[in-house]
Amino acid sequence: MNSGNKRLSIPEYSAMLRDAIRKFIGLLEENRANILAPELKGRWIKKQGSFFHPCTEIFFQLNGSCRFEFPAQEIFIKPGDILFVLPGMPHRETATDEKFRNLVYQIGNTEAMLHLAEAPGPVSVMPAEAGVPYPVYRECLKTDDFYPALHKALSLFSGDGSPDTEAFRKHLLSAMLLHSFRELGPPQTSKASSHGIISAYDSGNYKVNMAVKIIHEHVFSPPPAVAEIAAAVKCSPNHLSTLFHRYAGTTIKQYCNNLKLEYARRQIKNPAYNISEIAWNYGFRDTSYFIKIFKKRFGYSPGKLRSALSGTD
Repeated sequence: MNSGNKRLSIPEYSAMLRDAIRKFIGLLEENRANILAPELKGRWIKKQGSFFHPCTEIFFQLNGSCRFEFPAQEIFIKPGDILFVLPGMPHRETATDEKFRNLVYQIGNTEAMLHLAEAPGPVSVMPAEAGVPYPVYRECLKTDDFYPALHKALSLFSGDGSPDTEAFRKHLLSAMLLHSFRELGPPQTSKASSHGIISAYDSGNYKVNMAVKIIHEHVFSPPPAVAEIAAAVKCSPNHLSTLFHRYAGTTIKQYCNNLKLEYARRQIKNPAYNISEIAWNYGFRDTSYFIKIFKKRFGYSPGKLRSALSGTD
């Protein structure tokens, strides 16, 4: 499948993102947006070909349609639809036509960002999958009290489809869209982010963007060697390491570990998994090493976090 979307400039994508927010504010005000959510089955369980995230994702479909495969069901979204995907829900996305484009919010405990996605990706990377949506433009939102509170509120959803739940979702969505629209301000006029944060998929360098995508695809397994990533993006390991540090501000290994640790920290809240299982889920075969770098990253051990969450500390 070749993308039917013409690649635009940063200012054009920035203006499009803001237009998308305005569009869905209007749809919600007119009660014309269709709000969907999957059944909460199979949460935090690794499934071949699917991914789950430690944040809530909210998909606003702009053009074309997309098929989401969840453990218990498939959901198709079309223009004007909004889909909630709570943390830990394994899913696989496939754009069903060439003119696909959507707006995606990612709301976590400590961060919030949004991006425009098109499909398929511009090149094949490990593993290559036709029709998989690819972020083409991303902006970070300010880390303040609003988004962590929103994340907690979104996590209350049971997916029961009751009128009260639907009304709650609508009000939260309207508040989120209005807040972010005001915060973002006018469209960007250059490649620089308004908040000075490098996007995971818009670092400013094409090879670094591709390397990051490969790393994200391997979040549930041991990370590929730098030489493997370099071969996939067609450059030498030393050159890629230099580019990555220059544009992402960290080493490839540290980026891999930080990504996996953020996912692992979210899963520690689920008492169904012990620490060794969580470490294994994210490719850490040595639990002692996992605990060591976890503590270095966050300032507390996985066991300390679990005790605090359970009220036993």
